[in-house]
Amino acid sequence: MGPDDFGKAIQRMFNTLKTENCCTVFKLTKNFRTNPVITAFVTNLFDLSKKPNSSISIEKMMKHVEVKFFKDYNSAIPWINDQKNNGYVFIKTTGDINKETTSDNFNGITDYNIHNVIGGEYEKVVTYIDLEIAYNNRGKLIKSGNEFYFNDRELYVNLTRAKEKLKIAIINNYDVYDGLMDVVFGLGKQKKSKN
Repeated sequence: MGPDDFGKAIQRMFNTLKTENCCTVFKLTKNFRTNPVITAFVTNLFDLSKKPNSSISIEKMMKHVEVKFFKDYNSAIPWINDQKNNGYVFIKTTGDINKETTSDNFNGITDYNIHNVIGGEYEKVVTYIDLEIAYNNRGKLIKSGNEFYFNDRELYVNLTRAKEKLKIAIINNYDVYDGLMDVVFGLGKQKKSKN
């Protein structure tokens, strides 16, 4: 039996059980594993027009998500190490064996890369956003660099591994940092923490 046949057989069995009232059908929500506040943050980060529902306030979001700006990788590394010392798991994007990538800046401190974390979740995650990612003219986060892997997709995976707390080092990316502060956190030009 091939995968298609197997899937059809399971669907027929499910339909039979359902019509004979032998089971209760539960409908899963869109996100059933993740923290709804972090999910709302990630959704809004990737598309600035997608605001969270009214039950998720900016204050609630800020209790679960912290964003800090750094001018370069070297100034971000001590902060990331501090987060690791406080129980955070650091996740970086995939490197490349053929050429240097931005993730190589973290070779000395990495816990995991994306291939180690797919399907996993951690209470507290710290990761980074650098110039390999930017907003397009429609406010959607996209890959902007020329690295082999799609860092925007990898960033999504990294961010959605966090169950309770998420911290992000923004490295020399004013575009993304300003988008986060202005649109996601509603801070405008006030209260922006840059190092």
